[in-house]
Amino acid sequence: MLHTFVFNKAHWMQFMALACLVLCANNSVVSALEVGDQLCIQGFVMDYFCIQNVNMIDNGLVTLEQPDRHTVHCLVDVGICLDSAFEVLVESSSSSGSSTPYSRGYRLDDSSKTDVINLARSIGSCSTCTNGYDSSKLNRGFKAVMKVTVLDLNPDDAQSAPPLVRVDEQKDSSSLGNDPCQSEYGMAEGVPTAGTPANPPITTSPPPTPTPTPPPTIGSTPPPTKAPATAQTSTPDDSTPPPTATETTPVASPTTSPTTTSSEGEEELADSTIGTNLYWTATIAAFSSLYTLMMLY
Repeated sequence: MLHTFVFNKAHWMQFMALACLVLCANNSVVSALEVGDQLCIQGFVMDYFCIQNVNMIDNGLVTLEQPDRHTVHCLVDVGICLDSAFEVLVESSSSSGSSTPYSRGYRLDDSSKTDVINLARSIGSCSTCTNGYDSSKLNRGFKAVMKVTVLDLNPDDAQSAPPLVRVDEQKDSSSLGNDPCQSEYGMAEGVPTAGTPANPPITTSPPPTPTPTPPPTIGSTPPPTKAPATAQTSTPDDSTPPPTATETTPVASPTTSPTTTSSEGEEELADSTIGTNLYWTATIAAFSSLYTLMMLY
């Protein structure tokens, strides 16, 4: 028989409480850290492939339950593990709500991962280790204690990655007891101390406040005094002697008869000729008129 489930306010509050518990468990470390913090961490070094796979590929055991059984060979010899990110597993606290004894604590940046691989190969037994397969060397359960600087609180959302750190100092802690942070570095495990930020912000000094300049005082300045104009007197230049009158004896020029060859003379002659013609024409016309009148009477 199908029953209808009513999602009431009480169920909603229970759901929110459970969600908060899960989120707090996953972010208990992140909430206490800031970028640039320095702290001491220690734990089992594990590759992300075995974490994501839930079980370790070298023995099939649950990764977050028995990381001490993880072999150095699987960590630094097997390509699929070696090519994935490296993380440090920490013991789960009773308040974290984790269902496994260990949790993902920190992720190493690339340069720190390389340093940790070299450390594991120097003290371990594997095909790529410094001493090869050596029964006197560490075979499984590689642990390290490190002084680190926090670089990023959430470097990869898709992988739910823990805070990214850079390793400043490291030691193999497989045989250093339960509190290697205190014994090796004199620090409490997982407690951050304020350090230099990985990318310190650039601070700029504010520009200096300009000092106001008082306005100039307007005083009674007397007007400029005009100098009396000096009449300019033309002074004869003593260096230049006055001109000397030179007596000129008139020279009698031979009298020449006027010539009417110029254009001006020709125009005067033409005008006089026209005037004479008009005079005689008018005179003849007057006599003709007088003669006609006499004939009529």
